Amino acid sequence: SAPRCARPSFLAHPAFLAVCAAHFANNWGAYLLLSWLPKYLTSLGATLADGSTLFSTPYAVAIVADNVGGWVADEVLLSRCRLKLLHARKCMQAVAMLVPCGCFLLLCGSTSAGGAAALLAAAIAASSWSHAGYAANILDLAGGDAATAAQMWGVVNTIGTVPGIAANVVTGRVLAAAPTAAAGWVRVFSTGAATYVCGLTAFLALAQALPLPTSGAEKAGSCGAGGLLGPKPARSPR
Repeated sequence: SAPRCARPSFLAHPAFLAVCAAHFANNWGAYLLLSWLPKYLTSLGATLADGSTLFSTPYAVAIVADNVGGWVADEVLLSRCRLKLLHARKCMQAVAMLVPCGCFLLLCGSTSAGGAAALLAAAIAASSWSHAGYAANILDLAGGDAATAAQMWGVVNTIGTVPGIAANVVTGRVLAAAPTAAAGWVRVFSTGAATYVCGLTAFLALAQALPLPTSGAEKAGSCGAGGLLGPKPARSPR
């Protein structure tokens, strides 16, 4: 019979599950806005003629914010403030989820397409700081080992596809069932805000910056011809 594959030990580790929870929450908001941003803004009176500016501005702002976030994490928090690595990761993740959460709650009462676009730009820009939060934390958990980090990212991204489906299904049904469009969007954004809170709570409570322990089988990538997620590539001699 074929040899049985050992399950990677990191799958059940609380610190890894914290990353999964943060990624789930981040992607819920990301896919929600990516799919429903045009419909939401047009419900506030925006037209297709406004689309080139209103629909694209939030993502253009995020390009700048993402790079600023990397500088803040490395130069400000770690170098100047001398925070511990874990504290810096948590600070970045807190900004990346509390700001969008606040923006979502403010959007519940927004009546202006321009004002809503500004809040959406702030939410999308701030969420990009997750790249210096839970996303970078995967490298910490992998101990800097690229193969282990790749395995972890494979699992995390697989989980991250779930909100890509669920957020769209839930949003569509909520809007269809709501008595008015405004009431529907309040429910949509309230759900998104709650998701951010849950993901951030899990990350703040369970995250760590120390490498996760791995078994000898995982390090060797052994399971017949390879491990559960495939054998680690051999490193070239230096």
